[in-house]
Amino acid sequence: MAKIRIDTTRTREIGQQFVSNSNRLAEIGRELQNAINSLDTGVWDGISRLRAELLLSRVRLESETVTQRLYDLGRKLVLVADTFEQEDSIAAQNMVEMPWVGFALKGGIGIALAAGGTSFAGGGGDGGSGGMSEVFAQGSGDQLDIQYSDVRQGFLGDCYLMAALAAVAKGDPEIIRNMIRDNGDGTFTVTFHTHSITSGWETKDVTVKAEDLGKYGQSTDNGELWPAIIEQAYAEWKGGSNPEKIEGGWKHNAQNMLAALTGVKGDNYLPAVTKDLGGKIQDALQKGNPVVVTYNPVFGDTPFRGDEAIVADHSCAIIGITDDQVTIYAQATTSEYTVSVNQLKTHAKLISISPIH
Repeated sequence: MAKIRIDTTRTREIGQQFVSNSNRLAEIGRELQNAINSLDTGVWDGISRLRAELLLSRVRLESETVTQRLYDLGRKLVLVADTFEQEDSIAAQNMVEMPWVGFALKGGIGIALAAGGTSFAGGGGDGGSGGMSEVFAQGSGDQLDIQYSDVRQGFLGDCYLMAALAAVAKGDPEIIRNMIRDNGDGTFTVTFHTHSITSGWETKDVTVKAEDLGKYGQSTDNGELWPAIIEQAYAEWKGGSNPEKIEGGWKHNAQNMLAALTGVKGDNYLPAVTKDLGGKIQDALQKGNPVVVTYNPVFGDTPFRGDEAIVADHSCAIIGITDDQVTIYAQATTSEYTVSVNQLKTHAKLISISPIH
């Protein structure tokens, strides 16, 4: 019987990049339409104008077609990755008849329930089966069992959440550890923080089932569960029966998310007008305070960079700064890149800092 092996992680990433690029192409199409609409008939008329309008209109229509095809291809690639992981999970169902274990699988993460606690059998990122899994795991090349590079955003548009998770893991991993309690029965309880004028700061406990994990974001380390646990808990808290309600929107932003994770009200800075922005970022990182950048909704006429990791209207964790060069972790592509402070001033909408130390 022929065997097919596929790197589901990379396939999903490519699909997400296609969707991201389709969004950028859609922006270009709108800019072209604006250019057509802004032509001054009183200044420029005649055959040359007519030809230009026809050409621009044709380009716009073709860009719309390519945009839709890119988007459709991206979604299909993500579906391929999901399907392979689900099929891999079905194969693991053979464990269910074993007398000493109960077994459930979802989203490529297998959960084996044994007496005395919860153990896990995780699906491999290449479509094969992984080893036993843990809430926190020190993967190959990791310095710690909780670190920013563990966070991998899935297809859900909750960058503000995943970026905040990476930033907190960078600043103070123990905050992440203390948020999660393994109940030993296949469930986990996550403690968030909420604030109101009348009650002040309070905690909010959300319990999730292990079998529901891995629908969207996961860890970059096979079998490690903490990013998926916290994302699922937040989705159930804010989204209820429809986790996709936590996608984007004015109710969800990095500053509020950092507060929900840390119990400390954070600060938002407008990069374009903030004096000594680099100094503020450096001071925060040196103290172990989480820092998140959120880019402008659009980058305007001048592209930021030709890097698929940099997406408009997207949040990422800032993990380092040297001189005026800022290092950023892109959780959607699980990559790192460097930009200058001046580029952040031009292209970033907000810098969110949580003063936990």
